[in-house]
Amino acid sequence: MSKDRVTRRNFLSGLAVGAGGAVLAACAPKVVKETVVVEKPVEVVVKETVMVGGTPEVVEKVVTATPVPTEVIELTHWCHYGNAARWFELVIDPVNEVVKEQGIHINTVDMQNAEHGTKIRAAAAAGEEACDLFWAEAGGQLRPIMDGLLAPLDDALAGAGLNWADFIPGRLDEARFKGKIWLMPTDHSTFGVLLNGAQVEEAGLDVSNPPQTGEEFLEWADKLTVREGDKITRAGFNLTGSGDGILPDWSIIAHQLGAKMWNEDFTKANVTSQACVEAAQFLLDCFDKYKISTRDTAERYKTFAEGAASMFWTGSWMLGTFNTLPELKLTAAVLPLIGPNRWTIGYTSGLAIIKVPGRPKDPAKLRALAVAMNEISERAVEWNKAGELGETCRRSLQEAPDYQNGSVPWEQRRVFVEEAAYSTLAEPLVLDGETAMDYYYGDVLTKHLDRVWMKDISIEEGLENLQKEMQDLADLSAQQIAECPSPSDWGY
Repeated sequence: MSKDRVTRRNFLSGLAVGAGGAVLAACAPKVVKETVVVEKPVEVVVKETVMVGGTPEVVEKVVTATPVPTEVIELTHWCHYGNAARWFELVIDPVNEVVKEQGIHINTVDMQNAEHGTKIRAAAAAGEEACDLFWAEAGGQLRPIMDGLLAPLDDALAGAGLNWADFIPGRLDEARFKGKIWLMPTDHSTFGVLLNGAQVEEAGLDVSNPPQTGEEFLEWADKLTVREGDKITRAGFNLTGSGDGILPDWSIIAHQLGAKMWNEDFTKANVTSQACVEAAQFLLDCFDKYKISTRDTAERYKTFAEGAASMFWTGSWMLGTFNTLPELKLTAAVLPLIGPNRWTIGYTSGLAIIKVPGRPKDPAKLRALAVAMNEISERAVEWNKAGELGETCRRSLQEAPDYQNGSVPWEQRRVFVEEAAYSTLAEPLVLDGETAMDYYYGDVLTKHLDRVWMKDISIEEGLENLQKEMQDLADLSAQQIAECPSPSDWGY
């Protein structure tokens, strides 16, 4: 928060404010003050007598007095992040200390993401709100928006002092639909390379000069791999043999090779291009030709943490966790260029407001939410600096002199800030949230690509099957979006 701003925490804490004039007497003028009882926010002129060059002069200051509320508005916040306790500690608890002066308190609940939809809809059916605000990813909330379960944030948060123009444009664009903002971005996560620095040094490699090209990456991975006969006991490149763990790697390599898996409005899929085929072949070669990865890996985070893999393409959200393991001597690097194009996966997270369909949000509660979220937007930078998820989406905070300070070294965080310039929203704007069809996670992709990684079917057959299902879902979503009314017709 700007230190130049008069804030609630350092301003009036009582129901009285002083105003006054002065009666001059010799060289020690007296100040006569009046007490004004504040029943609602008002502007009050405070007069003070000061000495200017040895002469007493009366100066006036206009201040805004805000009374201390007698009733507390309770807000329920759902958080599904794995390290929710740190979010509460670094962000929500300090925000509560600020907003209590306006009679606001945020109650935090660690709620798994998979339970959000069911609980929100069940409560809405009974005419109630399951919570007030929750943590979500941009691009994945179209269904609740169109069902009238979310409230637009533009005017409400601007009225509470939030400067939307301060947000990095690309991040804010990811939070828009039908001309409205539905998510207040708090952080943006990207993929980069995390390396076990201890193993890199052990292999005689220069940790300060990580691989930049595909050829260098394969060379490093080979030197880092430990084998016992045909068995890999330490993988140079951390891949899973099935599931969603391998999908980000495929997507990144494919885009570096020139793939365009979606058109700009996510209505047309294209996963059968030569770039997609070559990316899949590269990963198969990591298992079978180069022998730098093993299909036996099932849980990639645990594998890296235990030292059973040396290089890991993952997100900035793991910096905080892996830095608690000193034996890793963790370092970070930008992704090597397997193809000619710099590209990485990125996604934006933030807060959304819940409402009951067809019923406007209670004005008092909406105001309280706007005040609280404005404070959260500024305080969330401490979460970013701790390496717990991603980097801030606000330019002023990212450019602040102390932004590079934090519990996670800047040389690691800097990698993901740089990668953000090449990142693309991970989730396409589709409505089929249950299927979770996106760039790199979800049942649709794993259903077809698992058979490719296990060599049950050819790459071409797997991608053809995936293409058909992705396009069918995209066609259905495009139809539903086209039929969606304007937000002005949704009862907000």
